[in-house]
Amino acid sequence: MLDKLEKIEILKNENHILIKTGSIELKTINRNDIEMIRHWRNLPHVRTQMIYQNSITEEEQIAWFNKLDITKNYYFIISHKKQDIGLVNLKNIEKKDHSAEYGLFIGEISALNSGIGLVIAFLINHFAFSFLELDKVYATVLKSNKTARKMNEMLGFKALEDKLDFETLTTSKEEFYASSKRLSTFIKAFQKIN
Repeated sequence: MLDKLEKIEILKNENHILIKTGSIELKTINRNDIEMIRHWRNLPHVRTQMIYQNSITEEEQIAWFNKLDITKNYYFIISHKKQDIGLVNLKNIEKKDHSAEYGLFIGEISALNSGIGLVIAFLINHFAFSFLELDKVYATVLKSNKTARKMNEMLGFKALEDKLDFETLTTSKEEFYASSKRLSTFIKAFQKIN
């Protein structure tokens, strides 16, 4: 599939990673980003899709950033056409069982329903499986978030655990790439027009 897509570059130096393809960049967060992330995270269209739905204070955001273990968590600002639009992450990376959990949100309303979420989900999972050499990726999704569930299913995710308000989905490297082959036309078209 990847030979049909525009080149995906993964650049790393010390604690900074940049993932690029076409007009999309995923860049490691830094302290200067945390207020923008908090603003997005507190927007109703984002906050109501999270497990933890309370508004986050400035102090809570700073404490969260200061506690981040960069050996087990990768957080990236999503930039599209040089405009920051959201956040995507791989967290709780377990080297023993080669797994992690991913999540994403689009903070900028103008980027919602554009298809970019699917492209970003593809990129972060590709990074997990090809660069970090993980075997499994998980996603926790509210049952009411039908869009996120459908997007993850398109990437090969299947239900693993069902809780009262949310469910855990999972995919393997093989399932992800098998499902992604069917999406190559969409992703390539998105790259062309964006």
